[in-house]
Amino acid sequence: MVREISIVDHGLNRALFPVREIKEGFSARCRITPTGGVILLINETLLQLQALEKRCFDYVPALHSDIEKFKAGLNGETQLYNLLNAIQLPHWQVLHNKRLPSYEPYYFQLDLIVLTSDTVYLFDTKQMKGHIHFHDDETVTKTSGNETETLNNPIHQVKRHERLFQTFLHQQRITTSITIRPYVVLTSPYTELSYPPRLQEEIQRYVIRAEAIPKLLSNVHDPMTGNGKIAKMTSLINTNHRPKWRNLLHDYNLTYANLRLGVPCTQCNYIPVERASNHIRFYCKKCQTYSYENIQAGLVDYALLINHYCTNKEARQFLSIQDRHTMLRSLQKMSHYTRYTNNKTCYRLILPWEQK
Repeated sequence: MVREISIVDHGLNRALFPVREIKEGFSARCRITPTGGVILLINETLLQLQALEKRCFDYVPALHSDIEKFKAGLNGETQLYNLLNAIQLPHWQVLHNKRLPSYEPYYFQLDLIVLTSDTVYLFDTKQMKGHIHFHDDETVTKTSGNETETLNNPIHQVKRHERLFQTFLHQQRITTSITIRPYVVLTSPYTELSYPPRLQEEIQRYVIRAEAIPKLLSNVHDPMTGNGKIAKMTSLINTNHRPKWRNLLHDYNLTYANLRLGVPCTQCNYIPVERASNHIRFYCKKCQTYSYENIQAGLVDYALLINHYCTNKEARQFLSIQDRHTMLRSLQKMSHYTRYTNNKTCYRLILPWEQK
């Protein structure tokens, strides 16, 4: 299912998302639109990082570097996702960025999963530019310009994902025979690959370029009888998916005092914006625009950086808003349920891409 999300209606920041976009719902069933729209995938960690950079008073080099790395990775995943959906086989299911339990308390994360009636494809995307060389001792190096760095062997990683996914199915009591085929997918056309002759068979088995995916999948059987199995597997994966939420303030040695408080501009991310004279809209003096759903955008930041649960007082402190009734209306828009702790009402913030 494809859902078109209104940026204004859901309080998303335009710096995070292009004006024209389509996002993946929890069904993870997306198609390219007839007008050629591009599906934009969600990576919760990247959204957390971008929210932190927006609200930090000071420039944090490590934070900016991590954002660029996550952007590159997500760009590769998006390219492959759109390629898979362009094939338009009706009885497939394509799932993105699923984090599943393995052995307590550990999880493993899969970039893209393609479910067919008899085979599960696990695709680990690599958006790497430069010369990638697999050495005889199975170490991997990447050379770009005059810089050479050692990488984790991606083949070892996808083999591990295959084992963990098989274990996951066993733990979920899936007893039917399912073929699992893991691949390292090179999504950049600027990747050069080299390896010694003895590794040729393994490289050809596990490493593939993105443009070769349609040919790989061209012989996949797609019978109507597989619909129930695919639906069951999809539900199983979505139910067990646990997004990774990082404590970014701790990770970057920051505190709450390092955050810029206030309501953000949904156009340029400037903080804080001012209430317009009619008390309905907000005005940004930086980009000189008016907008409406700024409080919801600020609550998204709170959920990404602080906690998915918040009280009215905590939200008002974070967004520097005095009127509790104004905040109550915004919290009720974004919260599907509440809980009570120490006689305080806590609202569970539902993020835009979590809405079904």
